[in-house]
Amino acid sequence: MKKLLYIGSSVLFAASLSAAPCTDDAVKATLNSWVNSVGSLNPVTAATTAYTDTATLMGTVARDSVASVAGREDYFKYFIGTNKKMGAEWNTMRIVNNPGSSIASGIYTFSITNAQGQVNNIEARYTFALEETANGCKITEHHSSAIPANAFVARVK
Repeated sequence: MKKLLYIGSSVLFAASLSAAPCTDDAVKATLNSWVNSVGSLNPVTAATTAYTDTATLMGTVARDSVASVAGREDYFKYFIGTNKKMGAEWNTMRIVNNPGSSIASGIYTFSITNAQGQVNNIEARYTFALEETANGCKITEHHSSAIPANAFVARVK
């Protein structure tokens, strides 16, 4: 069993090396495109515009992760709901380029205007993995979680 797992992980590692990282500018452009797609209030657009077909999403208010276009569409139908307006502001962003991908992480704030016109802000932490594809820089992994009201604040060193 250990040998089989080792072989499997070696194949996955080799596959990740064949992918290429995105430039910092491409990462920022892709993530801004993602914000615009969520702001379109169209779940199909939000689920497809910036993602690869097999990208994994663990959304800000999701219990589980999804790794298909249909799963992401279902999530965005829930997340977008009946809201009249949505947007996000990048509070912080750190980009790290690895041999097979780029990682962007930090804090963003969603601004959501509901059907009654009330504005709610959700501050969340995020991590996106992106790679250069034939169709440009695309998201392959996305994790986001709302920051709890009583969250620990680390000292910056």
